[in-house]
Amino acid sequence: MYVRVVSSLTLLIRPDVDVSSMSKGELVDLITAHETAKSAAAAVQARAAVELLRLETAEYPGRASALVQRSVGTQIALARKDSPLRGRRHLSLAKALCTDLPHTMGALERGELSEFRAHLIARETNHLTSDDRRTVDHELAGGLMGAGDSKVADLARAAAQRADSAAAERRAQKARNNRWVGAWAKPDAMMMVKALLPFEHGLAVHRALRAHAEQARRDGDKRPIGQVMADEFVQRLLGKSVDHLINIEIGLVMNERTLLRNDNEAAYVPGFGHIPAGIARKLLADADKAWIRRLFVEPTSGELVNIESKRRLFSGKLRQLVLTRDRTCRTPYCNNQIRHIDHTTSWSKHRETQASGGQGLCEYGNYVKENPGWSCDVIHIGVARRTRFTTPTGHHYDSPPPAQPGSGRATIEIELKRGLRDRRA
Repeated sequence: MYVRVVSSLTLLIRPDVDVSSMSKGELVDLITAHETAKSAAAAVQARAAVELLRLETAEYPGRASALVQRSVGTQIALARKDSPLRGRRHLSLAKALCTDLPHTMGALERGELSEFRAHLIARETNHLTSDDRRTVDHELAGGLMGAGDSKVADLARAAAQRADSAAAERRAQKARNNRWVGAWAKPDAMMMVKALLPFEHGLAVHRALRAHAEQARRDGDKRPIGQVMADEFVQRLLGKSVDHLINIEIGLVMNERTLLRNDNEAAYVPGFGHIPAGIARKLLADADKAWIRRLFVEPTSGELVNIESKRRLFSGKLRQLVLTRDRTCRTPYCNNQIRHIDHTTSWSKHRETQASGGQGLCEYGNYVKENPGWSCDVIHIGVARRTRFTTPTGHHYDSPPPAQPGSGRATIEIELKRGLRDRRA
């Protein structure tokens, strides 16, 4: 009733369903029907992804399998308006569902399993041989009723360990060798630092911080335990109190009104994101020593076009400009950190190296566009300049540079001045 078949391959959810006249029971049935359709659509996407991989492999028989999968994974990501990383995961899941996990695929097609839970099963079994993977898939069939995300992952992990304990041990050792620390921007000018550690190290770190916080509270510290743990975490890592840490280089993209006139236009910090104007001014006022880089915005298009360094020792101004302008990889839907600065259009065509002709890309994105059938060009739409990616199937995806703080208002001010001048004339 709520889902109509558009073609033999595609299900389209009706967005115009009138929910205002439905009973509570009908609303629940509607939600259930659409959730079932989402799972069934994910199964169709998986089959389509595997077929796309087969066709591209046949078209370029001499290319390495990894290169073909890199190209196909990125095409899937663009088609699903997703990041290249997720595109690779979609392709990996599709291959697993269509070859080694038939029962999981069937549950997905029937709407009994969500795409994310199918991904969890594939992830927990990806170190097994095809035969062992099918054994686990058969064991899990029908046994996931009512299981949430963590339960599905735990059941799949336990079954995989029973299927091949030696492979599970090798996988665990590999994971311990791949320990890492990362940082992610969070709302309200905050940042999350994560560390992936062997479990005994992670437990020891957390318990040590917890014990310190509990003792501080017993000694009269009025801060919440979580705040005490966070401050102690920073102090133990850097050897300084959190009140004496600000000794930074500020690549602060902010207009002169925010800096000098207490305007409320948000500022932008490369490597983090937007921060409130008041926080930006406080950083400048509280810093023991801060290097400030001024960044210039072209007022009509709002694009970052030049940079000036006030540091005595600074190299690679052009690279810094592109990094600050693009912020993250210019591949559509990709938020990875920039690793490569490359010419948007091949250098051999123009033989120029300018900020307007450069773009920031993650390592993966830069390699993908070198695959057969891919192209990348600069296009102009009015005063705006965009990067256009073209895939081997001829689909186009545009990537505009991020708008800079105050650029929209600058354009409005210019138009107002023009209007006043015209009126006087």
